[in-house]
Formats: sequence, structure tokens, C-alpha cells
Amino acid sequence: VCELRDPPAELAVGSLQGALGVLSQLPKVPVKMDIDKPTRRGDMDSPELRKQIAKLKENIAALQDQGSSVSVSRSEQGLAIRLDDQTLFDPGKADLRPGAEEILALVAGTLAEFPNVVRIEGHTDNLPIHTEQFPSNWELSAARAAAVLRFFQDRGLDPRRMSAIGMGEWRPLASNDSASERQRNRRVEIFMETPVEQKPMRLGDHF
Repeated sequence: VCELRDPPAELAVGSLQGALGVLSQLPKVPVKMDIDKPTRRGDMDSPELRKQIAKLKENIAALQDQGSSVSVSRSEQGLAIRLDDQTLFDPGKADLRPGAEEILALVAGTLAEFPNVVRIEGHTDNLPIHTEQFPSNWELSAARAAAVLRFFQDRGLDPRRMSAIGMGEWRPLASNDSASERQRNRRVEIFMETPVEQKPMRLGDHF
């Protein structure tokens, strides 16, 4: 697993509110430096989160009418958002397509409402890639996850709560026996994780 993390920043947490047309600005506000323990505001069972998920689904549904493929779900592990690669990237590329910014801005607005840790995973199919920029699917998937992370950071999300991980071809949703199945496997998944109670570490626990 290839993991990329961004350095700390002092400004973060932007909030996107309103209709689809208001997507270009997210206000930035100072953030406390101590973010080790997410508050219960990020509880996956909170009415506030359910409201935000419903709002996100409604806004994304409007974009799906334009051909975007996005799914939003909630589980014990947290909020999960899945986007297919055609929504975000051109084939074999890790630069966000112009149309990707609209849907990622909606996602950023929801993530900004909660202090939880955000994990971004890039996934590919099993067709090999071997370019100067991407020697394998590891590098391609990691670069795509990092591109989404950087977009969120530019929109005001605190980089200290985010991580980008390249999973390559090794976590498929379907077999890679057909073009449609390979399409399902090429995706980016965004997880807003449920806070885990932190226990005091004793000397030697990490050995």
C-alpha cells in the first residue's frame, strides 16, 4: 500500500452550503492545533450527519443526471463515497477533469462539517500501465488519491485529518473479465471514519 500524506497547515475547514451554482468559494477559518480527538459532533449516528448525507445525495443526484457515477453510504466504519474514475480522470491520467471539481466541491462541503479523519483510496483495474510518470497501477492509484486530497486541501479541509492511499488493482469490486467489470474497479473511495476511543499507550505497547 502506497500512502501519501500532506504536511500541516494552519487554515482549514471550509464549508460549502447552498445550491449547485455556488461552488467556487469555501470560507476558511482558523483551526485549533489540537485535533487528536475528534468530537462527538462527528458521530456516525448523529442526526446532523444524516441530514448532511441526505443533502449530499440530493445534490449528487442532480449531477448524476449529467452522467456522473457516485454512490454514498453509511456504515459502522463511517461515511463512504465512491466515484468512478470516468467522473474524475481521463484514462491513464491523474489530473482532475474540469467536471470533477463540481462534484468534489459538494463532497468537500459535507466533509467540512465534521472533524473526523478522512481516508481517500485510489483503485485501478488489472490492466497494466507502464509510463514514465506511472510505472505501474500502484503509482497511478496513489496519484489519483493524492489529487483528490489536494483538491480538498485547496477547498479548506485540514490536511492533518486526511490521508491518500494507492491500492492499485488489489481491492477489486468485481472480476476484471470484462470491460464493464474493469470499469467498476477503477474508482476513488472517500471514507470519513467513525472516531475511535483512544486508550493511553504504555511504554512498550508499540514494540
